[in-house]
Amino acid sequence: MLRRLAWPTRSAFRDRRGRSIGAAATALVVMSLLAACSSESGNAESPTIVPSPTTVSSTIPSPTTTSASAAHTVTPSNAVATPPSAQNLLLSAAQLPGAGWTPQSDSDPEAAELQETTQPECSNQSWILRSADMTDMAGAAWTFDAAAEVETISSQAFVYPDAAAAAAAMASYRDLVGRCTSWQSVLTSKGYTYAESQEMFDASVGEESVARQAGTSHVRLTDLPTFRMYWVTSRVGPTIVQITYRPGSLLGTDQGRVQALELASTAVSTAENRTK
Repeated sequence: MLRRLAWPTRSAFRDRRGRSIGAAATALVVMSLLAACSSESGNAESPTIVPSPTTVSSTIPSPTTTSASAAHTVTPSNAVATPPSAQNLLLSAAQLPGAGWTPQSDSDPEAAELQETTQPECSNQSWILRSADMTDMAGAAWTFDAAAEVETISSQAFVYPDAAAAAAAMASYRDLVGRCTSWQSVLTSKGYTYAESQEMFDASVGEESVARQAGTSHVRLTDLPTFRMYWVTSRVGPTIVQITYRPGSLLGTDQGRVQALELASTAVSTAENRTK
């Protein structure tokens, strides 16, 4: 609060001999007094102009806020998933139905022998999955020969750089399978001619699936049974897993489909766990 200032009396404006100082001196004294008042007034108001330490610190982000923001910025780059190894997507012997399955080296059932066919693209339909975008592939196969007829199972996996590339490969495969319904093939090593027929069936496994069954019968030896094989090909993100099942001629079509779908479901579950 400003101090009260007393204005000087007229007698204060005289020198030691009693002479009047005059108007100029009076004005000088008045200006000095006003300057003093201004100085005191400025000192009294200064605390309201300068922000307090508390106000200043509240405008600066605390260390905790800064570090949280930085961590949030880094997170998206860490969230990019690395495609799994194709080898890790295959079925294992423990996942096969029952016991007694023997591993075999030929893991591609459509490339066992070179064939001459009336519809060449139908001889090895799974080859179309090996597109230029594919980054990895693997296969495994087993045989069960402790029964009246030999059974075979194969497990294959194809890995692509992303889900879009895998979906494009699946679309090409579905289109090809749909065009292959009936053709003839010749086993070049023995000269036998076989009639091939194929049809698709429903399979609700994975993000999308293509399921087909093929029947092979001898053209001349009509008394021989028709041998069937089942393929279920499923996509999970950037990966495609395929299983084949050949039960021989003794197992009915419905049972063959059920077994193939069970194997496919196991393969898809493995792929889902590996791509998380």
